[in-house]
Amino acid sequence: MKRELEALNQIKELEEMKKDRAIKILENKNSQTKIRLLRKQKKLDDEIKMQREKDVILAKSRERNLGIFLAISLIITGLIVFLLYRNVRNARAIKSANMKLEQLTENLKASNTAIENTLQEVNAKNEIIELKNSQILESINYAKRIQEASLPKTDELAAIAKDSFALNKPKDIISGDFYIVSAFTDQQNQVFDVYIVGDCTGHGVPGAMLSLLCSSLVRQSMKMSNITKPAELLNDVNERLRSFFRNKEDDSFKDGMDIACCVLDKKNRKLYFSGAGRPLLCIRKKETIELKGEKHHIGFSNTSYDFNDQELELQSGDSVYLFTDGFTDQFNGTTRKRFMTKGLKELLCAIQHEPMKNQEKILDKAFEDWRGEYVQMDDVCVLGIRIE
Repeated sequence: MKRELEALNQIKELEEMKKDRAIKILENKNSQTKIRLLRKQKKLDDEIKMQREKDVILAKSRERNLGIFLAISLIITGLIVFLLYRNVRNARAIKSANMKLEQLTENLKASNTAIENTLQEVNAKNEIIELKNSQILESINYAKRIQEASLPKTDELAAIAKDSFALNKPKDIISGDFYIVSAFTDQQNQVFDVYIVGDCTGHGVPGAMLSLLCSSLVRQSMKMSNITKPAELLNDVNERLRSFFRNKEDDSFKDGMDIACCVLDKKNRKLYFSGAGRPLLCIRKKETIELKGEKHHIGFSNTSYDFNDQELELQSGDSVYLFTDGFTDQFNGTTRKRFMTKGLKELLCAIQHEPMKNQEKILDKAFEDWRGEYVQMDDVCVLGIRIE
């Protein structure tokens, strides 16, 4: 019985174990079902959450777009208001400007009328001025003919010195420079050649008037005083000029001239020179001999000065030059430097192989090239003689 009871108990236990296992199996099935339901619920919740997040993002995007739209709308509205304001202001400014323009137009019409009247007056005055200028120019050109008639002719110069030239370049139409070429016979019937270059104060009409006066006084001294030496000639001309300008109320005057005078004794091959403010150049085989003049001048004051003679032994082929300061004082068109006496010496030495007529052309071209666009500063006169 005990064994049977143990067997029954074991059977009961086995049945209970089966029941427990069945219950666990059911519970497991229920748990899996719940788990599936929970997973489905979680998945659904996740989808709902994602949908909500999408809705939030969409809402934020709509809100942001709405803000941008509102901002753009405000900007466009502000721009429209600004443009309207500016158009109104511009319209007012244009209206004001139009009113001013109308006023200026009226003033301009009045000014144009006044200008037309003034132009008519100016044209009338210009016609008068042109007529006067034409008359003055005719007078100056006539004075030029008179001055040229007072200067030695080319054949007169060639008759005394076969190989020679006279370069005369007035700053204006007429010149304050002059030159004289002459010959005289002394008491022993010996012939002397005289060469003179003068530079009077000023240029243009005043210089030309003074040059005619001074050249006339020089010719008078040569003819009336039986003068044979340059210094005697200059002393006599100085006295004549001082006498001409003497004023009872004022014994001082500031007009006169610089002058270079030389007398050639061809027979004895001697040159006598005296100068007032001007030198003489002698080119001998490309070497320069300079005879400097006195530092005082002809005229300018009533103080009396004595001029002195200088003597030079000549050789065949020597070239003698007298010149005013117009050539050497000319400024260069580029460097603004003066030509200077040194430059003239170098140029003359370089062209000694040329005949005198060619030298004249070379000097003229060299002067113009040096001057360039710069205005001619003064009258120019250069006299050249070749000794046979």
